[in-house]
Amino acid sequence: MSNLLFDERPLVIQPTLARMLGSLDEAVILQQIHYWLVRSTNVNDGYKWVYNSMTEWHKQFSWLAIATLKRKFKSLEDKGLLITGNYNKAKFDKTKWYRIDYDALDEMKQRLYQNDTTRVSNCTNGEYQNDTTNTIDYQENTSDKAVAVEEQEQVDNVSNEADIFGEVQACGIQITPFNQQLLVDYIQKLNPELIVYAAQQTSVSAKHPNFNYFKAILERYIQLGLESVEEAKELEAKFEANKQQRNRSYNRKPTSNKSKWGGQLNEYDVTF
Repeated sequence: MSNLLFDERPLVIQPTLARMLGSLDEAVILQQIHYWLVRSTNVNDGYKWVYNSMTEWHKQFSWLAIATLKRKFKSLEDKGLLITGNYNKAKFDKTKWYRIDYDALDEMKQRLYQNDTTRVSNCTNGEYQNDTTNTIDYQENTSDKAVAVEEQEQVDNVSNEADIFGEVQACGIQITPFNQQLLVDYIQKLNPELIVYAAQQTSVSAKHPNFNYFKAILERYIQLGLESVEEAKELEAKFEANKQQRNRSYNRKPTSNKSKWGGQLNEYDVTF
C-alpha cells in the first residue's frame, strides 16, 4: 500500500499527496476512501471495495457542494486513482463501488519525484540558456501565455497550501475536514509565514495544542491587522512587558494613607 495514506483516524493528509493531486479536497477524499477500504470486508475480484451514494459521501465532505463533490470524484477516476465497479445484487441499484489503484498512486508519486529532480537540474544547468532565449519569439500567443500563468499560479497556490498544512500539523495541530476549509480561508487572509508562526506559538504555549487555540491567535492577528512575523513578535514583547508590570503591581503590599509612624505617607516612606 502507498505510504502517502494513513490507516487510522484522525483524518489528515500528507502535503505531498495534495501537491501531487493538485487539490486539497481530492487528497482528503482519497484519504477518506482509503480509511474505509482498510476496514472494508467487501472483497470482489481480489480487491477490497467500498460503496456509497453521493448523498451519503456528502455527509463526510459537507464543506463541498454535491455538484463539486461529484466533480472531485470524477477527477480522481480520470486520473486512474479511483476505480469504480458495480457489485450490487439488485440490477436497478446503480450505487457505485470504489477502490483505490495503489500502484497508479505510487507511479504518480514517482513521476512527481522525477519532475522535481529534472526541474532542479534545469535550474542549475540551463540558467544561461534561459537568459538568452528570453529575448526571442515575441510572436507567442498572449492569451495562451495568460492561461499558462494562471494554471501555474493555481498549482503554486495548492503547493503553498499543502506546505502550510504540513507545517501546522508538524506543530501537533490536527486538521480535520471540518477545520480544513477554515485554514484555507485564513491562508487567503494572512501572510503564510504568520500562519506558520501562529502554529509554532500554539505548540509552545498551549498545554495541548489544538485548532481552537491556533484559531484564536489567527483571529487576533486579523483583528489587529498584523502583516508580518516581526509585528507579531513586537506585539508579544509589549504584552509580556505589560504582564510583568501587572505582576509587579499585584505583588506590592497594600498600604494606607498613613505611615506606620502615624503621619502622612510621602515618597520617602518604605513599607515593610
